[in-house]
Amino acid sequence: MERPHLRPQFKRVLDVPACALLDALIARLRQPRSRIVGRVTRRHAHLTVHPREQHLWSPHLSLDLLSEDDAHPNRIVLRGRYAPHPSVWTAIMGIYGVLLMVGLGGGVFGWSQVLLKEEPNALWVIPIAMVIATLLYLFALVGQRIAQTQMHVLQDFLEACLDEAANA
Repeated sequence: MERPHLRPQFKRVLDVPACALLDALIARLRQPRSRIVGRVTRRHAHLTVHPREQHLWSPHLSLDLLSEDDAHPNRIVLRGRYAPHPSVWTAIMGIYGVLLMVGLGGGVFGWSQVLLKEEPNALWVIPIAMVIATLLYLFALVGQRIAQTQMHVLQDFLEACLDEAANA
């Protein structure tokens, strides 16, 4: 069984010019009733659902377009990654960092209590931090499940752009 990823990603090799895909993305983003908004640069695109549909766990899709090699100028590698809003992702990683530091601090303090032949009460911080980290991970998976419909909307948008670029 494959472990679920907090930030699902994909990689596809495409036989379309990067400029055709970028043009298709820009054209679809400019449509007045588009459910997707985003930014497109020379080799990168950042897409998300329209602000009126966003919630805490709304996914953002980051796309990188890379040339496969010089022999095939019309072949690109498309790398995509779904993630929550960057501020949400930063908060999650920040909490993990704090839990790591608290766990290490509790371990060091608890070990010093052991060496001083005291009751090592501080060692309880380690399993508590681990339980909180596990709960945070499960919370993130629930958020990903909540965002699944919007992830499909983003994927459908991308597939339409890929079809348009292939037919250009």
